[in-house]
Amino acid sequence: MDFTYCVFMPHCDLRIAMWHLLFISACVEVVRDTVYSPKNMVRYAKEPENPTKSCKTRGSYLRVHFKNTRETAHAIRGMHVRRATRYLKDVMEKKQIIPFRRFNGGVGRKAQVKNHNWTQGRWPKKSARFLLDLLKNGESNAEVKGLEPNALVIDHIQVNAAPKMRRRTYRAHGRINRES
Repeated sequence: MDFTYCVFMPHCDLRIAMWHLLFISACVEVVRDTVYSPKNMVRYAKEPENPTKSCKTRGSYLRVHFKNTRETAHAIRGMHVRRATRYLKDVMEKKQIIPFRRFNGGVGRKAQVKNHNWTQGRWPKKSARFLLDLLKNGESNAEVKGLEPNALVIDHIQVNAAPKMRRRTYRAHGRINRES
């Protein structure tokens, strides 16, 4: 996983849902009016609307599976930080499950995932541990900025795939194979 990015914002009940709707309609308008050139291509991270009332955290080139982490991040989007922390800890103990909605080829069906109105899911322990560390870092960043950590909501979370590491396998008779 190359890049994980979270934006935390204080909870504001209906305004967040309305803002998401406005953001989607604004994106549609921008796409219609934008002429694509190298300098205004797609941006991969969202800047917060009010930087003084939000904080960010990120991890780069983390040794964790991209697809599992993407599904885990998608499951905690929009949650309060405390609820997301509790949810990820429950995932690590197999009390709750992560629904696999996009990358679900070969993923088995589980009864626990019926709570999410889905049929396929897993308990990606390592991805949950990495995201827990990011949430903890985000809370620390919020405290440094003077924000209330209990009022934080995960407004934006993004996962990008990292480049593959080059590894070698040592074989018989002095040969070496490259694994990509």
